Amino acid sequence: MPEVDGFGVVRLLNKRDMPMIAFVTAHDEHAIRAFELNAVDYILKPVEAARLCQTIDRAKERLEREDRRAEEIDRIRAAAADYDINEKEEPLQWIPIRRRDEIILVPVEQLVSVVAEGELIHLSTTTKETHTIFYRLKDLAARLDPRNFVRLGRGAVVNINMIRRIVPVAGGTYTVILSDDRELPVSRIQSRVLREKLLRL
Repeated sequence: MPEVDGFGVVRLLNKRDMPMIAFVTAHDEHAIRAFELNAVDYILKPVEAARLCQTIDRAKERLEREDRRAEEIDRIRAAAADYDINEKEEPLQWIPIRRRDEIILVPVEQLVSVVAEGELIHLSTTTKETHTIFYRLKDLAARLDPRNFVRLGRGAVVNINMIRRIVPVAGGTYTVILSDDRELPVSRIQSRVLREKLLRL
């Protein structure tokens, strides 16, 4: 072979597309090196037909093992994906509000807006009630159904079904007017999200 030997050829191959390799040579001193490269076989010349058949059988067995391994990997990945889907938290259906010696359950579908003030969150509802809880807006927003709620910025999340009007503002942003007449500004980044999510047919 000009310029490179068999080992050089193997090094030049793409590892992701590496074929099964059998070395055929008149020299027996490189056998260990060949098997270190995961070669299927190392055959010494002159090659007899029976010996070549053994090599082909080895290649077939390895292919079958790799196919079984690939199937096992696929099954494991599918099981892991099913597990991830089943383990995902369902969107919140209600929010527990503690008041003295009782707990009020506020249905999420009744939320109009969720506005943060420092470490406090103010919840406004369709029944014109306002509740205040100690919770991070980021964490609560992650548990609301994204099909029904949208962030307006770092400090507010609103129920899409409670948006009455969206008013464009200079600079490419918006002001949202809700069903309770509250007006909330939309940040520049969330204005883009709003356009993609609500303002395109």
